Amino acid sequence: NENPKILHVSCHGDQIKKDFYLAFEKEFTGEEDQFTEHSLNKVMTGMKDLQINLIFINACHSQRMGEIFLNAGVPIAVCV
Repeated sequence: NENPKILHVSCHGDQIKKDFYLAFEKEFTGEEDQFTEHSLNKVMTGMKDLQINLIFINACHSQRMGEIFLNAGVPIAVCV
């Protein structure tokens, strides 16, 4: 909301078939919310004016998500 320059994501990451996702918690139910590669691509495509300089992803299978941020123009992605 405040146009961050650095984004740190720490969560569970997994894969279903060939689709990777980051797992977050739904706000009111506490259920798992799977944020897929497709979802991330849509968000990043719609936010071209976002000026994130560094993304740090701390999750299993984080490399693919980091690649999406790089392809969207984030210059540095650290995936652990």
